[in-house]
Amino acid sequence: LSVLINCDLKFNKLVNFKIQLEGVSRNHNLHFENIYSACWHALFKQFNFNPTKLLIKEQGDRYTENFMYMTRLPDEAYLDYGLWLTNKELKEKVGCSFSELYHTFLSMRYLNFVDAFNAVHPVKSLAVAPIYEDYKSYSRWVKNVVNKDTRVKEEHEFAKSRVNSTKTYLNRAVDKGILNRFGTGKSGGMLTQKAVSIIWNYVYCTNQDKRVLKHILYEVEL
Repeated sequence: LSVLINCDLKFNKLVNFKIQLEGVSRNHNLHFENIYSACWHALFKQFNFNPTKLLIKEQGDRYTENFMYMTRLPDEAYLDYGLWLTNKELKEKVGCSFSELYHTFLSMRYLNFVDAFNAVHPVKSLAVAPIYEDYKSYSRWVKNVVNKDTRVKEEHEFAKSRVNSTKTYLNRAVDKGILNRFGTGKSGGMLTQKAVSIIWNYVYCTNQDKRVLKHILYEVEL
């Protein structure tokens, strides 16, 4: 039994899969999702590949010091301080507040998680998004939070609280007119025109590469 996979990486997404199978029969019940997961896990373990990563740099920086591996994104995810916009500049040039900008980035990241993991526990994963930047952090999370036999109570409780707070923030994104959610039982949603305007203005005002705008998922429904 062998599975040979070739694929391309475009805007941080795995695309254009070419798959060669040998010794595989119907009884193996092989699905494409199995193949994608194997590719992601291998690339993650070897190169810290993260399909949920936003290519647009943020200027916010919220994390909990005692649980940095679950809350702190790497430095490369943030703008240099010299490019940060004040609240006044955000309102005048981008047309939003700090809070609206934060909820816009949260909504973009949420749609990325829904898409990357096929709507499997997107909020639970989003709540600890930084673990997907580093395989060692991911392994620690699996051991200390997910695995019942090795679970560390303090870290497990913190991760659960992060899930609850992330749900609250996503609801606020809806209330602020940033994200439209679909009906009950569906994951995903759609960025509103207000959110799109914030993103485009922000990228232009902070002198970021305009090509990152092609990376954005504006709508995901699963």
